[in-house]
Amino acid sequence: AFDEKENFVGKGDIRAQTEQVLKNIQGIVEKLGGTMDDIVQVTVFVKDMSGLKDIHDVRLKYFKEPYPTSTLVGVTGFVHPDALIEINAVAAL
Repeated sequence: AFDEKENFVGKGDIRAQTEQVLKNIQGIVEKLGGTMDDIVQVTVFVKDMSGLKDIHDVRLKYFKEPYPTSTLVGVTGFVHPDALIEINAVAAL
């Protein structure tokens, strides 16, 4: 959940981190000439499953039907100690 200036965003806030991660993905896909509609698969890694509703709410702002396939993985931590989420995305361009 790093912004364009490499500042960490959303310490303790799963919603803010999810938003930043998806903005980053969107920016990369658009630089390659695609859109979020080109995302066909995501793997979501989360540290705390209690934030799933918040994650889902934010994801609905970025993805529409047909939704990409999605895998959810619970983890005990990330390299950055304040990170709560990581999303890997695959786009078909």
